Amino acid sequence: MLTTDILWQNASHIIAKHFNHPFSKSLAAGNLPLEAFKFYLQQDAIYIKQYAKAMTLLSQKAPNAEISDVFAKLALESYELEHIFQKDLFLKYNIEATEFMQPACLAYSSFLISTISTEKFLHGLTSLLPCFWLYLENGKNIAKHSVSGNPYQSWIDTYVSEDFIAQTNLVKRYVNDFSIDLSQTEFSKISQIFNYSCSLDYQFMDHAYYLKRWPNEG
Repeated sequence: MLTTDILWQNASHIIAKHFNHPFSKSLAAGNLPLEAFKFYLQQDAIYIKQYAKAMTLLSQKAPNAEISDVFAKLALESYELEHIFQKDLFLKYNIEATEFMQPACLAYSSFLISTISTEKFLHGLTSLLPCFWLYLENGKNIAKHSVSGNPYQSWIDTYVSEDFIAQTNLVKRYVNDFSIDLSQTEFSKISQIFNYSCSLDYQFMDHAYYLKRWPNEG
């Protein structure tokens, strides 16, 4: 069995919660409260910039020039995606941009940057994998159940595009390539990292749905 398949299997309890969260279900049904969607996109725009920084750091730790170039390109594409968000989605849904990170966004982005900065290349790579794979699979799940005329369809389509599928498959391949003959100790480490990222991804969505802000914001 491939390393990525085992990681997914080990995190299946977290992933199931992700798929069954009311954010995912109401997004597919087209009745997600607009304030929750706005909150999510505001924080996602901030997160994408942090995610781009994380990939730039990973590119600098890459074991060869080819992989370094891949992550440098992905970082650039992420910055471009954040610009598209603000130009198109923010205007469409009347969202005001912010640079203020709420708790889930800060926790997730800090975990990625810290792991990539202080751990081995494979560890950092694994921390990023759910950002691709979990988004893709939940995006497929949402798209599969999306109602006709869904007001959120343009955003849903972003995460089931051919480009995003190709990027996800590439990151999965790298994780599998660099985890051949991994010791049990090292495998336990990357499994823990993968689970952390999946959990933080879940919290990001959960906090958006329930509009969880810093306590002093009410």
